[in-house]
Amino acid sequence: MKRGLTLRHKRLLWAWAAAGLLAAAGLALVALSLTGRTGSKAATPQAPRPPLAYVATVTPEVTAQPSPTPTPVKVNETPPTRMRIPSIGVDAPVIVLGMDRNGVPLVPDWTNAKRPGWVVAWYDFSALPGQGSNAVFAGHVTWDKAPAVFWSLSQLAPGDTISVLTQEGKELIYRVVDNFTVDPNDPEAVKVMGPTKEDTITIITCGGTFIPNRNDPYGGEYTDRVVVRATLLSVQAASSASQ
Repeated sequence: MKRGLTLRHKRLLWAWAAAGLLAAAGLALVALSLTGRTGSKAATPQAPRPPLAYVATVTPEVTAQPSPTPTPVKVNETPPTRMRIPSIGVDAPVIVLGMDRNGVPLVPDWTNAKRPGWVVAWYDFSALPGQGSNAVFAGHVTWDKAPAVFWSLSQLAPGDTISVLTQEGKELIYRVVDNFTVDPNDPEAVKVMGPTKEDTITIITCGGTFIPNRNDPYGGEYTDRVVVRATLLSVQAASSASQ
């Protein structure tokens, strides 16, 4: 998998605009006064009738206020160290990567890993797992012309579980909610790496068709990216055997 894994954008679109509307209701009071009239046929003027007065009030409409979004509970404060996906046989160490000088996310290679095809990268510009937002991971589907750590990622189905172990000895268990592909040339595709309102992990690898290219340092490029989304299910202490 080449750097196209990271959608090959020179700069990530991390600004997320928030817009809100404030509605106000006005209160109108209308006062009406009706006076009596003198009868023309009466010899003696009638005593004036008491004024008929009333005030009509308009009950103000109550604008429903949106419920405040609950603040996610942070359940982890340290980087991930390992990822396990039982249904596809993944049990791999996690390394921490960032961006290169051009603002492109790095991928595992010989400069940062002893076995680049069999490690998972967590990006430190995304949220920590267990911090209530989107923790972004990536890994190779093939390496050195052979299947790699995420060879079977596209087979994950909703309900499958993913375990993320952290430095502080916690095991965060996530449940898959979606598995889809995106076009790396679509500017909107980068949004899968943006923040989320709930505790989520996003795993990205290559997919589609491999197009060979002798001029490419990785030998070619895949046409699609496979994206798996999972949300936090539970947290437990990692056993010594699982670390």
